[in-house]
Amino acid sequence: MQRKTSEENRTSQGGFTLIELLVVIAVIALLASILLPALSRAKALANSIKCRSNLRQLGLQLAMYIGDYNGYPPSRYVATILVGTEMVFESDAGGTVWFAVPDEQGIKRCPTRVSSPVTDGLGGLISFSGSTSYGYNSVGYIGPKGLPLYESLGLVRGVGSDPDAIYRPLREAEVLVPSDMIALGDSLALLPKFGSGLPVDTVMESQGAMIHRQETSGARGPGVIEAVKRAAVRHQNQGNVAFCDQHVEALTFKALFLDHDDASLRRWNRDHEPNR
Repeated sequence: MQRKTSEENRTSQGGFTLIELLVVIAVIALLASILLPALSRAKALANSIKCRSNLRQLGLQLAMYIGDYNGYPPSRYVATILVGTEMVFESDAGGTVWFAVPDEQGIKRCPTRVSSPVTDGLGGLISFSGSTSYGYNSVGYIGPKGLPLYESLGLVRGVGSDPDAIYRPLREAEVLVPSDMIALGDSLALLPKFGSGLPVDTVMESQGAMIHRQETSGARGPGVIEAVKRAAVRHQNQGNVAFCDQHVEALTFKALFLDHDDASLRRWNRDHEPNR
């Protein structure tokens, strides 16, 4: 009987067979498929926590402004100083409009920052997607049977019936329930299926550094669907919001933009009424 040499013994004991190698690869692939979704969820949670921390600090800055000037700031201030940088002008079919340059740094920037506004390549603006990371509840919610839109119930005073009202800021005491009134949040807005070209009601990133749910608005243009997708993945179908008393919550898109119960609508309005 022929005996193996010591070198042959070392070779046979130290190597992997093809089956053993395939088993190892299969185990690694299985572990990766189990761990990667958990890691992805952990990263999304970390981004959401960082975003909420940003909003908490922005809310404190807003409170300092209110203390110094005895009222809430106008939308232009929020867009250029609080959550944005500067204003630029674009022309579209409806005329000249303004929006904030998306160049936030530090607490002005959400970790899930999205892309710049989309154009048609000919100088026309298609979508305001990604104008700023965060927006201001300047308009509030007014249903189709409520007050005219120019008599807004958000944090920026509308013209209304008082010709002098627009020239003074909204006073802090005019927000009846600060702990249940949205002040700042992820810059998103509801877009209804009516006139939007989308099959269902949904949300997208908003224009002009605002956060609002105006069901009377519409959406058009090829940039809409992509903007919806980007909005949906920012915080796993949630939106982070800071209230007027500076506390911060993560609310689902459904709770923020789609539910029509009184509690969901009141949180948008300074009079704490649903205003259907």
